[in-house]
Amino acid sequence: GGIFLSLAERSPVSAFENLLNLVHEMGHQILDVYLNSDFLIEEEDFQKTIYSVVRRTGRPAIMSIHALMASAQMLQFLNEAMPKLKEWVPEKYLTDRYLQMRDDVQLGLGLMQSIRLSPLGRGIVEDILMESHREAI
Repeated sequence: GGIFLSLAERSPVSAFENLLNLVHEMGHQILDVYLNSDFLIEEEDFQKTIYSVVRRTGRPAIMSIHALMASAQMLQFLNEAMPKLKEWVPEKYLTDRYLQMRDDVQLGLGLMQSIRLSPLGRGIVEDILMESHREAI
C-alpha cells in the first residue's frame, strides 16, 4: 500500500508531527497485513458503528480498529523515542501529545469491548493493551 503525507513547515514541532503522521500511516499498513488473513471483527459487527479515537465521531468498527492501531503505533513510537525527542521537541508540547495519545489508546481499547473480535483481532487488542501500559514520561 501507499502512504501519502502532507509535509508541514520546517520547525521542531512540524518535524515531530510529520514523524507521528508517518507512524500513524504505518499502523494502517500493519493492520492491512493482518486483514489479508483475517477480518479481525466478527461479520455481524464489522459495520457496527463505534467511536473513532482519530476522527472523534462514530465510524464502522473496522475503521475504529484502524484508528486504534494507528494511535497505538504512535504511542509505542513515543514510548520508545521519548528520550531522543526531548532533545529537540518542546517538552510541554511533547508531554501533551503523549498524554493525548495515551488517553486515545485507552479509550479505543475500552470501545473494542463493545464488538465481537476474531481470535486474531482479540490478540491484536491484547497486544495493544500490554504495550499501552508502558510509560514514557
